[in-house]
Amino acid sequence: MRRGRKEVAVECKLSKAPVVARGFYYLLGDLKIKEAYVVCPIAGSFSLSKGVTAIGVAGLIEKLR
Repeated sequence: MRRGRKEVAVECKLSKAPVVARGFYYLLGDLKIKEAYVVCPIAGSFSLSKGVTAIGVAGLIEKLR
């Protein structure tokens, strides 16, 4: 997904405590993506690792505006 000139990665999970697979991190490295979001059914957001944020749908919409 592109945000202006910047590319961001988005993965959707049904869990409120998402776990991202190793392949997701390989994808980020291969495509040189610095910002990634894991969309899950939560109200706020929290960091999963450097550059990867777990976030709810409403929060993601607000971030990408």
